[in-house]
Amino acid sequence: MTESQEKYGELMSIRKAKTDF
Repeated sequence: MTESQEKYGELMSIRKAKTDF
């Protein structure tokens, strides 16, 4: 996994956690 992909995955997981609340 590239650095940009890792950052993107991190953003998506954070966004997913925000929508859960």
